[in-house]
Amino acid sequence: MTTGGATAIEERRGGVRSRSDDADTPCLEPEHGTLSGLIEYFGTLERRYLVIHTKTWNTAWMPPLVHNGNTIIVWSLSGPAQSRLLEPKAGTTEQRIEAARLAQEAGYQIRYKFKPIIPVRTWRQDAAWAVKLLFERTRPDVISLCVFMWHDVDEMLKRIGADTLDPTCLQAALDARDQTQDTRAKPFPQWVRSEIYDHYLAQIRRYDRDVPVSLWTENFPMWKAFGGKLGFTATDYVCGCGPQSVPGARKLTCHPFEVAVRSDDGLLGTYG
Repeated sequence: MTTGGATAIEERRGGVRSRSDDADTPCLEPEHGTLSGLIEYFGTLERRYLVIHTKTWNTAWMPPLVHNGNTIIVWSLSGPAQSRLLEPKAGTTEQRIEAARLAQEAGYQIRYKFKPIIPVRTWRQDAAWAVKLLFERTRPDVISLCVFMWHDVDEMLKRIGADTLDPTCLQAALDARDQTQDTRAKPFPQWVRSEIYDHYLAQIRRYDRDVPVSLWTENFPMWKAFGGKLGFTATDYVCGCGPQSVPGARKLTCHPFEVAVRSDDGLLGTYG
């Protein structure tokens, strides 16, 4: 079961997960009361984890709950310009990091995904600022990176607008229209995405040499190029909300494409 943009039940062995991505449920709490009940329920289980994927600034209600370390909160994070201009109804960069700080102080496991990274005109400065702030206030156990994708360049322009985007990145997407037409990683060509990932990784390593950093929803050519820099392959990296990425995991112990199974009935011992 999932809530909060992407909430999942995780199993330490076996890698089984049931999920949906319909809402950012923390915005309904504590008035709704559903998520608090789930958090405390998972606090009674062994080797089962509730993953809340969110952009919320609303975590002040969480500290009193008895979660026993079994709830993982993953923030989709963006730089200040992106959060203000393109995500106006979500928490700002500062608000999300402050919400993460409150949750971490209450014993929750926190993670970040820079997702989607939209190369606005100030993306380099924004990346440096956001990474500095998150390490000043929190200590995540995983950080994932994902450049804006799945849309062709025309759809991107319709949704975002040319004036918001870095001119070099935009021109590269226009020039690569045919090259990226049949790829999930469109609209930006690999060299643009590589430049963005390199910049984010360099900023992260200024503050933490060891935190696992992974790519999210990237293709195999990109993993081939970045595996050595990240210390992972496309089949053993830890992800912020991956079904085998339990707290403290440094690498996956099972091949995700070989051990994943469908479970429409939920996990044994989780549902009544």
